[in-house]
Order: sequence, then C-alpha cells, then structure tokens
Amino acid sequence: MTLAAPFAGVLSSYGIVAARLLLAALFLYSGQDKLRHWPASIREVAELGMPMPALFAASTIATQIAGGLSVALGFAMRRNRDAEMGALVTGLVAILVCG
Repeated sequence: MTLAAPFAGVLSSYGIVAARLLLAALFLYSGQDKLRHWPASIREVAELGMPMPALFAASTIATQIAGGLSVALGFAMRRNRDAEMGALVTGLVAILVCG
C-alpha cells in the first residue's frame, strides 16, 4: 500500500478538475491579454507575415477565450482519462512551443 492510496479517489476526481482549471486559466489569460493589447496583437500577427492580421488576431482571441471557457466548464468533454490526458498534453505542448 502506497502513501497516496487512501487519497486515490480524491486525487483522481479533484486533480483532473484542478488541472483543467489551470489549463483554462492559461488560455483565458492569453486571450484577455491579447484583447487588452489589441494593437500589439495585430502587429504580432503582421510580423508573422499572415494576411489580414486583424482578422487572424480576432480569431485567435475568440478561440483562446472560447476554448478556455469550454475547458474550464468541461463542455463536450468525455468522462475518461484519455480525453483529459489529451487535453493536458495539448496544453503542455502549447506552453512549451509558445513559451
């Protein structure tokens, strides 16, 4: 018997919720930061050489805010570990890539 065995049920249920909320906080913070600094967001997209920088900046903000809310609320989330771990890995990769 391991030390964490008595807490296995609590950790598996509340740990996933905590991980989802932390991941959602990253998306929501990034989206609102881009929205508050709108001119800098457009410049950032324009520097990447993308056409219609305002449109792409707006769609990025909308995706980050809508995605953050859906992750936080568990919208369209299947109740199994594969989907939750997939979301967690996707978030970690996004953090590492976007730095």
